[in-house]
Amino acid sequence: MVILQMNKLPILLSLTLLSTTAFAQIKFAPEVGLNMAMQSTKTTLPDLSLSTTETSKLSPGVSGGVMADLKLLKNMYLHAGIFYFYNNIKYSKEVDLSPYGLGAPSRVQYDHIHSLRLPLYLMYKSGFEGSGRFMAGIGPYAGYTFSGSRTLKV
Repeated sequence: MVILQMNKLPILLSLTLLSTTAFAQIKFAPEVGLNMAMQSTKTTLPDLSLSTTETSKLSPGVSGGVMADLKLLKNMYLHAGIFYFYNNIKYSKEVDLSPYGLGAPSRVQYDHIHSLRLPLYLMYKSGFEGSGRFMAGIGPYAGYTFSGSRTLKV
């Protein structure tokens, strides 16, 4: 009789875990958007004790991916997803060479960066779905830049 009662405990725990996961709801949603990006580049020449910083202009890019939303508690959710990002960074600079009789040529540089991001956020959502909601989240993401190119126009 004691052996039979000990075997009931693992079965009861398994059924409890299965019933809890059966009520969990995971929602998937596509996300597409516009992102604005800028970048700074610092160049240091230690031999000449020279350091310059160049900042790009705010440039548009695109993003898109799929987000999974798992409800943990009444207003707490776990967000996870995979996203593609394209950043089009633009640097433009005009160099004054008029003292040397060369005028003021301008230089425009474009950096095209393609990357993947895998976010994992703990989210708080107030209110009810379908109505106006306040949302706040915190968490890390892993990113991988898989391609990039640079175009220079003088």
